[in-house]
Amino acid sequence: MSKKLTSEFACDPAAIYCITHSIVTEAKEIDDQHGFEFSDAYNGWDNVMRQANKVANIFESWACRYVDFDRYEGVWPYEMEVNFGEHLFELISDDKILQGYGDLESFRETDCAIVALAMGLPMLKKAKEVSNNSIFTIFPYNNCGIWMFDDESVDLKSEAFVSGADTFIDLMLERKGIKNGDKGFVLQFSATEFPEYDAMLTWVSGNISNEGNGGNFGNDYIHESTGHMLWLCPALFCYFDKAPAQLFVKVSQKTKTKKKGQ
Repeated sequence: MSKKLTSEFACDPAAIYCITHSIVTEAKEIDDQHGFEFSDAYNGWDNVMRQANKVANIFESWACRYVDFDRYEGVWPYEMEVNFGEHLFELISDDKILQGYGDLESFRETDCAIVALAMGLPMLKKAKEVSNNSIFTIFPYNNCGIWMFDDESVDLKSEAFVSGADTFIDLMLERKGIKNGDKGFVLQFSATEFPEYDAMLTWVSGNISNEGNGGNFGNDYIHESTGHMLWLCPALFCYFDKAPAQLFVKVSQKTKTKKKGQ
């Protein structure tokens, strides 16, 4: 059952409550794992709740405009309560979690697409259009020696990295000292520079747009500081209308959070 029954989607108070509850619950579980109190950073759990509620309102308002509820098959408030907090904190760096404050205060509407992609929510095309300057997040893994990723929000399954993109992943993981990356890691990318990016890729040749038959052949990029060449397949156009002149990339360890009920 989908969330909305009308064509004009309105914010759901139940979903806002469930998102807020999910964030606070996950924060308390992380407290238990790392031995600190989020409440210390926010001067009490009431302020944690206020920040979580702010995030919930921002995300719910964004979702009403950009989630494709005609393709969404879940129960919206329930999914928000079960999954939102875990996926939100998975996208926050280990360093910030260990400082005990997460990144709730700086959450903005531009972050919503990142969380939605991580949750595999189906999004409208206009979400991609307004997100061309946003940071996208995927979770690559290694299957039988092949780097690949899944992204249900853009209908990608077992999408492989090949022709230099695979060895570029090896290079980045080694540089960052990320262990067990074959079991999954966080890869963030954007057409615009963002804080603490690890590498900049520059467009060399290929098909700038996906119009007509041109998009069937992908695009070549170079990591100029190492001279590493790589090819990105037409799946790039699931995130951008045109191949970016530059791509900024960051890889990080996937944050391990305690599963519900454990």
